[in-house]
Parts: sequence; C-alpha cells; structure tokens
Amino acid sequence: MTTSNGYFVGFLTVIPSLFSAHETHVALLSSLTEVSVIDCSKNNQIITKVGLEIEPTFLRMGPAHFCVGINSTITYYKWLSSKAKVVCKRDYFSSIKAVCMNELWTAVLST
Repeated sequence: MTTSNGYFVGFLTVIPSLFSAHETHVALLSSLTEVSVIDCSKNNQIITKVGLEIEPTFLRMGPAHFCVGINSTITYYKWLSSKAKVVCKRDYFSSIKAVCMNELWTAVLST
C-alpha cells in the first residue's frame, strides 16, 4: 500500500512454526488458528484440518490425539476419527513448560 506522500507501507505477519510428529503423522499449525494433520507415508496427504479457538504457543501430537495450548490452558483433540473433535480442555495452576503424550496418558510440566 502506498500513501499520497509516496511512502510504501507494508505489513508483516509472523506465524510461529509449530509442529509435532508421531510415527508417519505430522500435526502442524497451517494458519494462526488451524492445525493440519498430514500422513507423510501417503505422499503428504492431509488427514484432517481443525479450526482452533485460540492462537496456540505449543502443539503436541500423540497416536490418536493432539493438544494445543497457551499459558496454562490445554485443549485436546482426537484426530484419528473421521472428523477431529475436542475431547477436553484443562486449566493448570501455572504456566505449561512441556507436554508429552502416549496412547493413554499425557504428562504436563508446569511451573
């Protein structure tokens, strides 16, 4: 965009590079509020896209679920079903530093 005085005005958007992988599947932040789950063994086929309620600061993926969060809040999604859906939301007492997931459990480090 240019102004009447001849100045050029540009806007810069930075989308954080958030991704997580489990076996051949990758979950990545494809826009500020959307996560795409991709199967790398099938020529990068998109399994599902999920619209988020927040702009997350972290993303972790497990065998059937992924979670996104900001500060002390995590939202869990089941991506392995035909349509990804919210499973639950959790609020913790302090900021979340790390998250690990497996088939049954999620471990959260908060300080």
